[in-house]
Amino acid sequence: MKSKENDPREIDVLITQIKAKDHKVTNAVGVTHQVPFRIFQWNYSRLEALRKHIGNPTRNKLLNSLLEVALDEVFQNLEKTNPEQLKEILVSIENS
Repeated sequence: MKSKENDPREIDVLITQIKAKDHKVTNAVGVTHQVPFRIFQWNYSRLEALRKHIGNPTRNKLLNSLLEVALDEVFQNLEKTNPEQLKEILVSIENS
């Protein structure tokens, strides 16, 4: 979970994209998994507004960025408040 001190966090990259109204700031490469997902209407409306604001990246790209930000925040919070629980989760990731 530790990143290099000078590396931008995913939230920093996303905010830069929003401010620049440009989703082309970064490109992600890696293995993907298709996951069926239903989204509440109010979140869908916000997602679409944000997507249009930053130049209509694919919905998947934006959802992946938002998910990355959310997971980073959850893991950072667990690291501060419940490191043992975070260790359990990380072991689970390593074993999958």
